[in-house]
Amino acid sequence: MLSIAQKSHLLSGASLCIALAVTAIGAEHAFPTVRGLGLDPMMLAMLAGVALRSAGLPLSGFDAGIRAMARRPLEIAIAAMGATISAATIASMGATLPLVVFAAVAASIATSYAAARLLGLEPRLAALVAAGNSICGNSAIMAVGPAIGAKADETSRAIAFTASLSILVIAALPAFGSALGFDALHFGVFAGMTVYAVPQVLAATSFMGPVSAEIGAVVKLVRVLTLGPALMILGRFFSVEGAKPASLSRVAPWYILGFFVMMGFNLAGALPEQAVTLCRFTAAVLPVVAMAALGLSVDLRELTRSGGRIAAAGVVSALMLIAISAVVALVVVRA
Repeated sequence: MLSIAQKSHLLSGASLCIALAVTAIGAEHAFPTVRGLGLDPMMLAMLAGVALRSAGLPLSGFDAGIRAMARRPLEIAIAAMGATISAATIASMGATLPLVVFAAVAASIATSYAAARLLGLEPRLAALVAAGNSICGNSAIMAVGPAIGAKADETSRAIAFTASLSILVIAALPAFGSALGFDALHFGVFAGMTVYAVPQVLAATSFMGPVSAEIGAVVKLVRVLTLGPALMILGRFFSVEGAKPASLSRVAPWYILGFFVMMGFNLAGALPEQAVTLCRFTAAVLPVVAMAALGLSVDLRELTRSGGRIAAAGVVSALMLIAISAVVALVVVRA
């Protein structure tokens, strides 16, 4: 049972996240021109959270609720999002795309690891940075760490920088997509291959419309599924005494399975229209709360504290992933 103090901390943090989400949604309705600048509710909520945390405000009493809001609403939204995926979206991606995603992630991990080692990072820290950037950010780092016997400080350093870098990647993607002339389909694949989490995909693709967001979400979830093979390969590569195999819940969490189950029901026509509408609303609103929590979890000042070598390795790894993702979107995905 939670104590009164613990419940209070959960409530305060959750209330702050919800307040930022409501404010962001209200701001978009009050000032519709902000969407033209790429500032949809998710992006607004995230940036507001980053600003509050990076300003050095005393938010320690809110952290328990912030962590809860970053996880559970997002998990529910991801599962619900499966019901919004149409057959046309799946068909537009092509049958070979999942294989291409697996190959691209493998290439990103290998090149990022090599670059990090050349920049002087220790082997396990280099593996954490490579896996985090290439697969799914902090979740990948937390799963890979025990499997390769990484030290606690290596894991925390990789997480601290990756969380901050993810914000910069999301902000930069529209500029890259515009420079490459991507349409909704290609930008969805590009974003799904590049950013670290599903709500970040939604934030990055929102200005391109629902088709881009749906495709980006599917690509991102296929990318998450590469975590299983990556854990087995990295675990064998860094075979050490005391290394722990990752649990099934980390490799294939319930909401990933829920996403594909809901997608299957929808594609089979087994869901009533009211249920699809409810899932679409859930998938649109809850990620705004999660993005507020994500922003409140990121202190941009950590970029200056993480050390020059890990910062350089993270940036180089991110640029490599962006380049590989652009090739996938430009060359492999059919128009």
